[in-house]
Amino acid sequence: MFGKPNELRDAVVVVTGASGGVGRATARLLGERGATVALLARGERGLNAAAEDVETAGGRALPITVDMADPRAVDATLKDLTTTTAKGSTVILTYVDRAALGSDSTWHQEVAKVGEPWTFGLHPADVPGYLAARGLELKGDLSTKDVAARYHRDEPAADFYRVAWAVVR
Repeated sequence: MFGKPNELRDAVVVVTGASGGVGRATARLLGERGATVALLARGERGLNAAAEDVETAGGRALPITVDMADPRAVDATLKDLTTTTAKGSTVILTYVDRAALGSDSTWHQEVAKVGEPWTFGLHPADVPGYLAARGLELKGDLSTKDVAARYHRDEPAADFYRVAWAVVR
């Protein structure tokens, strides 16, 4: 899934928070694998730079300005992506486990200090139904920590940052 050039050339990957940090680094790596990367973020300048990173790396970029703190905007964006993506296509979605978004979470406090109002997330148990309602069939869901271990990657990863993959129905 994350090791060979062009192995994701038929996949559409949705990366949230794509204008910087972990999201932007993830998008660049996916570009190296030939993916079409739907870049979701509210910062247009960083979003455009991330799109350039993806295309320079060999992928196709779909920059989408969306406020990830607005669940309705995220929902509308995901619905648009699934209606414009060919049936049978794989869609890979990164998301934050809702449990990490509590105000007493250390991670949430650190993110808030740098001005990120992350309030949108999903409980992993809700992901199958959430995706099904948007025309997707879930095929797998792992934490980035589990993905890194599975693919023998020595990279920073976390239990709360997750990767789900689904097929457009």
